[in-house]
Amino acid sequence: MKKEIISFLESNRDEKYSSFSSKLIKDNLYIVGVRLPVLLDFAKNHIKDIDKILRVEDDNIFEIRMIKLFVISLLKDIETYKKYFDISIEMITNWSLCDSFIMHSKVIKKDREYFFSKARELIESEKEFHKRIGFIILLGFFIDDDYVDKVFEIISSCKTNGYYSEMALAWLISVLYIKYTQKAKEFLLNNKIDKSIIKMSIRKIKDSYRVSETDKKWIKKIEV
Repeated sequence: MKKEIISFLESNRDEKYSSFSSKLIKDNLYIVGVRLPVLLDFAKNHIKDIDKILRVEDDNIFEIRMIKLFVISLLKDIETYKKYFDISIEMITNWSLCDSFIMHSKVIKKDREYFFSKARELIESEKEFHKRIGFIILLGFFIDDDYVDKVFEIISSCKTNGYYSEMALAWLISVLYIKYTQKAKEFLLNNKIDKSIIKMSIRKIKDSYRVSETDKKWIKKIEV
């Protein structure tokens, strides 16, 4: 299986994309330079080979690790996905692996209570990317009427650990502001989050095309 994956990566390699991605992702993993949709297609075509793929040593190659995560994310059976989820989170060492994996994991919707609890657990972790995974789960699957108050409760006094968890939380807050503006305004005025994260959140809100000029004027008044 490994030979097949390596051959596939080499035949789809893009040197310019490799250089671009290395600067953007900033990880110690080696980036061959294969675009994510191509990796996703490979995973879709090899979903039956999941056990073989997961046994392949990734040799610190970004694309091999992403293929593994994509194959897991494409699983349709919720119990099988849960089985592999904890293995998945230990593979994640950068924002691209994190966000691509979570956003493609559609079966999370099948047991929201389980994954809401899992997100809370990950956010309480001391590990930077565990925290980011938790925030991205909330961002992707729990900003709705059923969970929004619980999301605000979780993040109102949570602590981050590193730039990438901080940016994920800021992103989450900005989307909450877009979708639940009044609740988010109250949150921004009353929270125990580090001021640097509030600054990041405000910057994202101000840059969003989905925020009205009136709400942007309000946000400028509370800049810290």
